[in-house]
Amino acid sequence: MYTNDVTSENENLSFDIFSVIEEMDEEEERKSRYFYHETYKANFLKRVQTAPDRFIQEVYPEDKEHSGKVQRDAHGNPVKPVYYDRDETVICCPEPIEFIKAFNPCMDDQEQCKRLMRDLIDGKQRYGTAEFKRVHLDHDVTDNMWFNTTVNGVNLRPGYRDSLESEPFAVTMGDLAVHGVVVGRTGSGKSVFLNNLIFNLLIEYAPWELDLYLADFKKVELSRYMSKYKTPHLKTCAATSEIRYVITLLTHLVNCMQARQDLFTRLGLQKISDFRKKYNVVLPRIVLLVDEFQQMFQEATNKEHTTIKELLISIIKLGRATGFHLLFASQEMSGALSAKELANFKIRFALPCESMVSSEILGNSAAATLDRGFVLVNTGSGKAEENSKFRVPFIPDNDPIDGNGNILDNYFYETLKNLGQEAESFSFEKPKTFYQEDLQYDIEKLEEILNKIKPARKQHIEADGQRYLDIFTLGRGVVYSDKTYDLETVFIERGKHKNILAVCPDVDDLAYIEKLLAVNFKTSPKAADYEHHFFAFNPILTAKYDIRTDLPNAYRYELIENLSKMEGQYEIRRAVISNLKAGTVEEFIQSYVAMKFPTVDSRTSKKREAVIAELHAAYDGVSLPDVSAKYEAMIRDGAEYSPAIEAVYRFAQIKMGAPLNSVFPVLVCWVSGLEFIPEIQLWFKEALQNASVANMLFILFTTTTDFSSGAIVNMVNWSDYFFVSGNLEEYYTKCDIRYTKKNRNAIVIDFKIKSLNTERAFKKYKVKENTFEVPSLDFDALL
Repeated sequence: MYTNDVTSENENLSFDIFSVIEEMDEEEERKSRYFYHETYKANFLKRVQTAPDRFIQEVYPEDKEHSGKVQRDAHGNPVKPVYYDRDETVICCPEPIEFIKAFNPCMDDQEQCKRLMRDLIDGKQRYGTAEFKRVHLDHDVTDNMWFNTTVNGVNLRPGYRDSLESEPFAVTMGDLAVHGVVVGRTGSGKSVFLNNLIFNLLIEYAPWELDLYLADFKKVELSRYMSKYKTPHLKTCAATSEIRYVITLLTHLVNCMQARQDLFTRLGLQKISDFRKKYNVVLPRIVLLVDEFQQMFQEATNKEHTTIKELLISIIKLGRATGFHLLFASQEMSGALSAKELANFKIRFALPCESMVSSEILGNSAAATLDRGFVLVNTGSGKAEENSKFRVPFIPDNDPIDGNGNILDNYFYETLKNLGQEAESFSFEKPKTFYQEDLQYDIEKLEEILNKIKPARKQHIEADGQRYLDIFTLGRGVVYSDKTYDLETVFIERGKHKNILAVCPDVDDLAYIEKLLAVNFKTSPKAADYEHHFFAFNPILTAKYDIRTDLPNAYRYELIENLSKMEGQYEIRRAVISNLKAGTVEEFIQSYVAMKFPTVDSRTSKKREAVIAELHAAYDGVSLPDVSAKYEAMIRDGAEYSPAIEAVYRFAQIKMGAPLNSVFPVLVCWVSGLEFIPEIQLWFKEALQNASVANMLFILFTTTTDFSSGAIVNMVNWSDYFFVSGNLEEYYTKCDIRYTKKNRNAIVIDFKIKSLNTERAFKKYKVKENTFEVPSLDFDALL
């Protein structure tokens, strides 16, 4: 046995050695095939130091004599094309959208606007949270990085032009060529090329010079810039195909752009470079890079498609003056940008692609025969002789392992980590957001948040008197937000038709919504004021989630006949709460009877008289203080239950000083499986319409959109809060909610408040649901 163990260990050791040798051989092969970015970066930054004259014109395009801030040695020769002086203080301008309203009082007085701008920069005046941060350059940047400025544009460095190391050529996004596109078929190295462009931007520009917005419809490649280390230049990284997020992100950028334009106009300036030079502040240029951007249009509905086009046209028109640049990448352009719109994208990159795509982008078919690892760029007429060919550096993502078997950061992450540390050394950090469409937190995370905000929740509810029943937190939003906790909330109002309706074709989603609401009730500062009654008519849904998991004191019913239990509760509550102005038992009895029988005819006359007789027999001559004792005596004697008699008892309790919520806790009636109710009774219809009057709330769940018959008739009219999920458009149409294309198993729930005409969407938290399997016979086992 001992011998076999040793043999086994030797075999494993042998296998491990051969695996290592094989990996080393593969690495050597990769090195022979690829041109690594690490080498490109080292050569590039070395040339910045040893041959600064090559870059000075890029940094100071208007300084023909290389004068100004260029550092020189003792002989007067330029040392490096550094834009900033050592010990200089950089003043960073916040986005004008944060302070543009400060100019409203003086908008017609340009000189006053100029003085206000100076005061804001100098800190003599403040507006809101807008802050002109100072970055003190008290030490040199490592390896000559961040040597350039974006005052006149942004350099895109594809690699080595014509494979010559002496030419780290730049393609500039500036006044002449504002926007760019990148195309390349599957396997062409498009992701490698985009990573190369991004890395070169991160190396050339300081993070206060450039705000990067990355959107990745593949949801993988670009997310690496935020998943492990927070790249200092990034403002937003969106790994999503959620169109609503993209639209709101574009809307945010357009709003920021228009605020810049407004500011420049008020100061009598034309463009961003004028603003920066006049006020000596850094207002960063903004680059929005979208990978697989064609999916924006493929995933969008017609209305969303129109909205996206309008937003992009706004950026295309104003981008030059305001410093906004678009860089779109895709496999091809069909169905995305029209020829007129594409004409505004002067910078055209083409990796290996089909001849037709090459002609559409470059103006010639040269990219059809291009080798992998190379890219062509054309910023001119489109003629083949105007193509420039670049060899693209490769950024490896294989993880190195040290001698102890520990996985180390690869070049990609090591670079991002170093960039972050460099920014930290200057105490610079910009707020950033990272949206991952598929990321879900456990439901316990929501409970933690709800418990932390309980005091604030209580304060908001009490501050508005009786307007709000409660405040629910739903989940993380699917639209762009610059907040860390981008959570969607809803204030549940009291009033007519204030019920909650969930319509989902998938019972899993209904079970989740039940769980979500139950967790909110459980953690509510008003939890003690609720009495839950759960009517479980859908057996599959009930098997998925039992509300008593989170609300153990809830009453549960499974028979449809049990729903009538709420009839008496509704009658008592409505009668008492609506007639609290009555001063005596007799006055209340008269009001109660008048409400219960608003019209008297041959059919109701006898019933009315019977109720009056019953109440007088029970309480005739009894004063308010004695009602409780009388009622309790009747209960002890085994008297038959009567809603009318209990109504007088509850009225007396409140009139004698008992708090309303102690007499009538908020009755939450959960009806799970509306489609199983064959016919809705009259009292239920009335209760749904007037639940708030009776201190009740109905929460309704259904898997069908057949609102034309049965219990579901008018449910939309009687509800104010709607939850809808799935990819069936008819469900959204019936609930009057805008439809967005999504997968059947999407983790997004749509929500609407009808009275406010507002729609939101939020991501589900992860929950552990019970499984439900349809019974079947195992014939293999039986036969």
